[in-house]
Amino acid sequence: MREAPAEGSAGGSDPVLSTDRLTSIARSPLWKEAIAALPAPEGAPTGPAQAPASHLTGVLRSHLPPGGTVSDLNAGDGLVQLVYDDGHGRNMLEVDVRRHAAASLAGHMGCAGVSGDCESTTLADGTMVKKVEGPSEKGGPATVWQVDTLRPDGRRVVVREINSYAESTPVTRPRPALAMDLLLTIALDGRFFTG
Repeated sequence: MREAPAEGSAGGSDPVLSTDRLTSIARSPLWKEAIAALPAPEGAPTGPAQAPASHLTGVLRSHLPPGGTVSDLNAGDGLVQLVYDDGHGRNMLEVDVRRHAAASLAGHMGCAGVSGDCESTTLADGTMVKKVEGPSEKGGPATVWQVDTLRPDGRRVVVREINSYAESTPVTRPRPALAMDLLLTIALDGRFFTG
């Protein structure tokens, strides 16, 4: 009578690939190219995943009040961060632009569990908007104002500003420089998804 192969072996022979080789295959950067070559799911928006960082920066800067200065610019992969100073203190401003965010945000566009003052609405075109004024999540005395927008097709823009040059540093002005209405105007600017 023939013995059954030991558990975990294929007919009693050693695996063709070692664990190290399998790990190397799984971590290969070639997967990114292979995934990018796959066709988009039916009904998914076409075009590049993100507009170039220089384009996103230009759109954001076009909304800044004249007469101020911009420093500490950091931009890339759908995110722009800069420090804007209107002459009354430095203010960090950040814009995060994403596509296909609807599934990951299901149930998170309301105010339940949000610390600070929160207002959640839906615009006539179906865009969900959440405005929050509250303390920094990183601690410290900074105040964070944020407008989060999610369009029906899954495009998301979040605009955040802090009354300091960084979230965990001492405040440099009594309140953020840009009004919430301007943050909403920035977040609803469709040019973030062109270019």
